[in-house]
Amino acid sequence: MDHADHFLHCRTHHPHEYVEPKVIFHFCQGVTPPLQKALIRLGVSVKGTLQPVCEDVQEKLRDTCPEECPEGECDNDVYCDSAENETVLEPSRQSDGGQPTRMAPSGGQSELTGTSPCKFPSDASSEVADTTVEDSIMTVNLDITTVICLISNLCHGHCNYVFQDAVLNFQAKQERNNAVLPSLHKFMQGKELLISETALRDFHSILATVGGEREKERARELLTRVTVVPDSPSPRTHLLKESGKIKGRPKVIFGTGDHHKAVTMTANTSFARAAANQGVNYVVFVHEPRALTEKKEKTAALLHDVDNTT
Repeated sequence: MDHADHFLHCRTHHPHEYVEPKVIFHFCQGVTPPLQKALIRLGVSVKGTLQPVCEDVQEKLRDTCPEECPEGECDNDVYCDSAENETVLEPSRQSDGGQPTRMAPSGGQSELTGTSPCKFPSDASSEVADTTVEDSIMTVNLDITTVICLISNLCHGHCNYVFQDAVLNFQAKQERNNAVLPSLHKFMQGKELLISETALRDFHSILATVGGEREKERARELLTRVTVVPDSPSPRTHLLKESGKIKGRPKVIFGTGDHHKAVTMTANTSFARAAANQGVNYVVFVHEPRALTEKKEKTAALLHDVDNTT
């Protein structure tokens, strides 16, 4: 039981996508009803073959159980059951198909069979339903890098340019090979979109400096569908020590998304990795970066023109 307590304590400190993971005990050699019920009452799910209690243990349990137990005060799970809101699976209880019935208690869960031993799953999804980020979290926090991708000319049919900047040429080639917007739009569909005050302020500064007219128009349309929220970094974000990759601005942006239990969409993988190295794992949707390129097109050459001259 100490092991169960340790696992239950551990899960509260290691949520996965803001949800505490399930604790499941697999008993490959079988589990007895007293142990099975005790674990379920703690909140542990139990899987394995239901095994009867051996005779010598039954005698000891029978000796410790008074003939008339006060209701709700007996701990002998083999002979007495006074727990409310709990369906108990006993060795002799069979379903119509000849198998023990499955329990549906209020705390943990139990999946027990009377014929075949328990097998560890080769893939966790075969035993426990795996809910993806897209299905489970309906709030999205937009990083500056994502907003830039959503409005960039590069992502709206203007990637066939040869720019005077090597980084822009690399991103243009990436976009020609793998357009970013389809995956972003698919992920955002039907979700609530948030942006922190810091992200919005700094995005407007970038847009005013290097953004083109069409990019500014796309930004105005996009922001009509986004809710601006105050900067409110989560408590664990304040624990991050600033370094070369842990800066103040992304701490505020990622931390605000964490506070709202949102998925932060970002191309800033370096911050996410650096935070994880300090024990803070943010829930993120990562994509390739794109820059604002509309103004840069004036000094760029169309790709087919360059090909014709070579």
